[in-house]
Amino acid sequence: MKRLPLFTALLGALGASAETPLKQTYADAFGVGVAVQAAQLDRAAEGELIARHFGMVVSEYQMKANVLAPREGAYDWSAADAIVAFAEANGMRVRGHALVWHQSTPDWFLEGGDPAVIRTRLETYIRDVVTRYRGRIFAWDVVNEAAGDSDGTYRENAWYRATGKDYIDWAFKAARQADPDCLLFLNDYGTERRAKLERVLAVVADLTDRGIPVDGVGHQFHLGRGQAITGIHEALDAVAKAGLVSHITELDVSAYNDPGSCYVNQTDCQPELAEAEVAGFLAEQANLYRAVFTVAQDRPSVHAVLTWGLHDGQSWLNNFPVRRSNHPLLFDRDLKPKPALQALVDPAYER
Repeated sequence: MKRLPLFTALLGALGASAETPLKQTYADAFGVGVAVQAAQLDRAAEGELIARHFGMVVSEYQMKANVLAPREGAYDWSAADAIVAFAEANGMRVRGHALVWHQSTPDWFLEGGDPAVIRTRLETYIRDVVTRYRGRIFAWDVVNEAAGDSDGTYRENAWYRATGKDYIDWAFKAARQADPDCLLFLNDYGTERRAKLERVLAVVADLTDRGIPVDGVGHQFHLGRGQAITGIHEALDAVAKAGLVSHITELDVSAYNDPGSCYVNQTDCQPELAEAEVAGFLAEQANLYRAVFTVAQDRPSVHAVLTWGLHDGQSWLNNFPVRRSNHPLLFDRDLKPKPALQALVDPAYER
């Protein structure tokens, strides 16, 4: 009998089990969500796939300040409203992302450099945004990527240079005042690495020790090929020990495992994966996705797992840290389910 190429065999073997809704598979453990863009919700095939497999959505970038308020007091709610309306029409919950992120901060927030003025601007913005969606967004990433990577506990971004760590306090207090029932998260990447986890936990401890309202930690978990699972165990357990809940907020599994220089100055980046190599990666990826979901399923402190995008063609990793085709999500560019999806919905799946 002629054997099919491994890639074809893997995709062909998905069968009916891959059509089991992902959200249904993990309903007893945590909510399953996906990052979306408003435009894709109008495309029938994508909208139907999102509604079928996911119980929550998060805006990939259209609820960030540079989109919502490019000018002070001049809001554009169109995309954010469309995402929330889609979720409500399909019985889904919404995570908000993100009220403060240094990379999506319009200049007007920090203009003039007076901390008192900056505080008023920030509190007004957060009040306006959170109040608009009060009772409709169940959790917000209040501050995104506040912890340092190497030097110091806090990231020395434009907010920190203007206000010190005070902007974090202001943001969480304003969000709690605007919606007392919403869950408030500090969201960051790299918590699967011990040094970064320690910095994130130091920020969290400083906030909670002073009575700043923080409910949980968001773990981005942008993982790469060959990722060890141990650091993920440690990150989730450490947050639980601190008495907080965890959301896995931006999960994807890159086909590459680049050195630091690739991210710093785009040197020594791994070459684009050859077509003949893709099948082997997809099998590895399936096992890693299953491992992450299993780790989350075993921990009552994990309340949500969200993938950072629906399909491979949508992923930010096609352009970061360099431009090349990537394959990090549960559906391929043709919206076909990948082995990773089967690994999550079919207990009998084996690579």
